[in-house]
Amino acid sequence: MEWMLDIQLGRRNLSPIQRIAVAEKYRPIYEKQARKNQLSGLKQNKDTVSQNSSKRTEPIDVRAKLAKTASVSTDTYSKGKKILILIMKL
Repeated sequence: MEWMLDIQLGRRNLSPIQRIAVAEKYRPIYEKQARKNQLSGLKQNKDTVSQNSSKRTEPIDVRAKLAKTASVSTDTYSKGKKILILIMKL
């Protein structure tokens, strides 16, 4: 599925709102990575109390990753997502 989405985003004739709509399909993937990362960070904090570990996980900003995937700014991404939600309610 990721390959198909990458191909869709690679097309030059997509408008920003269309790129945001395609990038939204990545949301479950990025949220799963963020949750996994958050849980491993909690586990590391627990382990750090018992032993000094230098291995740290970097936080994942899902909105920033989705905006980068869609090739728009995070602000534009947020506004586009709101528009898409409004359209879906109609």
